[in-house]
Amino acid sequence: GTVTFPPATTTLVGTGTTDTLTNKRVTPRIVSSATTSVQPDANTTDQYNAAGIAGATTLYNPAGTPTDGQKLIIRISDNNTAQSLTWQTAGYGSFRAVGVTLPTTTVANKTIYVGCIWNALAGQWDVVAVSSQT
Repeated sequence: GTVTFPPATTTLVGTGTTDTLTNKRVTPRIVSSATTSVQPDANTTDQYNAAGIAGATTLYNPAGTPTDGQKLIIRISDNNTAQSLTWQTAGYGSFRAVGVTLPTTTVANKTIYVGCIWNALAGQWDVVAVSSQT
């Protein structure tokens, strides 16, 4: 067979090296659901859209094996009727508010964003940002 190598001016990214990428885009892994039992999977999700929820909703510990510093965004919208939100805040992998207050209800027809960072030392998702549409 024939093997064709890229030109010498092309930078290759190695699996065992530290490389800097410039002008590259990482497309986020987005999962959407309208379920009232929300459980993102850290192995497959960067942003979880809980879209059009139509009842009281529980946000459970994300599944999977996150890496220290991994980010997770949760976007919440309702079905034009305010819905209550319950967060799992106890145990390994749970949500822990850091300088913010976890939302306990949606505002009808408004979007809420919740920004989380995996804290491997604490074994919890540190919620560091909560923002609601006005």
